[in-house]
Amino acid sequence: MELSRDEEEALAGKLGKALASAYKILVAIGESTGAKKLIPIKWAHLSGVNYNTIGDPGMDFLDKFSRTTKVVVKSTLNPMGYDRNKPEDIPSSFQEKQGSIIESYERMGVTPSFTCTPYEIFDIPDKGTAISFA
Repeated sequence: MELSRDEEEALAGKLGKALASAYKILVAIGESTGAKKLIPIKWAHLSGVNYNTIGDPGMDFLDKFSRTTKVVVKSTLNPMGYDRNKPEDIPSSFQEKQGSIIESYERMGVTPSFTCTPYEIFDIPDKGTAISFA
């Protein structure tokens, strides 16, 4: 897979461990799908928000990652594990763990949109704009 000099430096860890981890994931996905190169995006919509899905390992990964990392493009989130407006029947331990995940994303500058359809909430990008939605 063809990488720019900046992408190679990021992958090699010269721009930090968190960015190197992100590039390892992107390159692995790209290679597995036959991509020739990476393209710049203007908006990322992220999954991996629900504690039921990522558990303690995902929560711990995000906590560590978020201490040194900020998003560089507009980024929004998929739904989380419960409705924040109706927490009455949700165990407090689950709410705390879900809250930790949300705090990690917010530390990175991700907008807590909690929707599968962010294009119905936010302005749709111009035609031809590259985006990456989970």
